[in-house]
Amino acid sequence: MGHRPRVGASAERRRACAASPLIWLGAIFIAAGTAGPAAAVAPPSIAKAFNPASIAVNGIATMTVTITNPNSMDAELGVAFTDNLPANLAVATPNGLANTCGGTATANSGGFQVGLAGGTVPAAGSCTVSVNVTSGPG
Repeated sequence: MGHRPRVGASAERRRACAASPLIWLGAIFIAAGTAGPAAAVAPPSIAKAFNPASIAVNGIATMTVTITNPNSMDAELGVAFTDNLPANLAVATPNGLANTCGGTATANSGGFQVGLAGGTVPAAGSCTVSVNVTSGPG
């Protein structure tokens, strides 16, 4: 399954995209393979949201990463992503990590990354990884 670099991507990024099973979506990379025979299908999409959208210093918000599979025939298998948190955010203690994608979700309290390895997104469906994050002085 190929993918396209985002508009305005550098030559290095275009070459990396051409040689990699990763899909570049802003600060998040997602790797995915499809079950069943190879076919030209739309790649999965990924979105990140915070609730509440803004917090005070030392406040806590829930960050939810949603992966959606537009393919109505096959589940996406082996889904993975690593998200580097925005500046001044860290994984909270407790981290409140929740995962509906299966596989292994990671978010170490006090850390700056959230990840998923070996997840599955059902055909024409979606799954989420959620974690509590906190802000530091900025």
